[in-house]
Amino acid sequence: MLVSRCVIPHTKRCTTRGLRLPWSERFVTYRVRVFQVVLLPALALSLSCNESLPPYQDPTQVFSGVLTPTYLFSNTLNALGVQLVVTNVYDETFESRTQFEGSIEITHAIASQYKKTFFLSAANLIQGKYDPGSRTLTIDPGDSVRLGVQWNFVDDRGRDLRQDLFTYRVDRTCSPDARRISVEQSFVIRGRIKLFDRTEEISVGPIRFTLCHVSRWVDPRVCPTIPPDRSCSFGLR
Repeated sequence: MLVSRCVIPHTKRCTTRGLRLPWSERFVTYRVRVFQVVLLPALALSLSCNESLPPYQDPTQVFSGVLTPTYLFSNTLNALGVQLVVTNVYDETFESRTQFEGSIEITHAIASQYKKTFFLSAANLIQGKYDPGSRTLTIDPGDSVRLGVQWNFVDDRGRDLRQDLFTYRVDRTCSPDARRISVEQSFVIRGRIKLFDRTEEISVGPIRFTLCHVSRWVDPRVCPTIPPDRSCSFGLR
């Protein structure tokens, strides 16, 4: 037995096929459905657009750089070493061909006519994930690339600062004929490098570095060994 149901009061328009609403109530129902289908999603989108978005980071600003100069003095080396360290501060890995386009420039702080410029290449690479066959460099987030140079104090014009510029004092711990130490020499150092075509050139510096050049290495059995970072105060007493 088929039974019809009438759930809307004050109407007799109920049939055995189900509920049939008067036109006015069907119009109201239609409008409610339009609101649900069209306006609610639009309202939700409007509310989401008003939410604060995370700050945009320019994908070209992805590297930081630092220069680390050191006076290198041993029985095999007497030079000013400079390393340019570039770190990936972005949250993605970069991998592409690179030419290591850049330079490290060292200028005497007082006599600026004495200058040495090193043009960087893969031969200067000390640390980094680099495939020389494909010239592909890979830098993961937080990883660094380290390039370095060593300067023997001969400038771009072939002038030897040890002979033409440095002034030396007596080392009281050693014979004057065996070894002397220069007065303080200050240098201004700058660096720049571009690792990938689609990332920015990193410029670092200028920074100032001071050293006291030791004229020569002497056997420790003859004269005390000079720590490079203490050469300016060594043998003064």
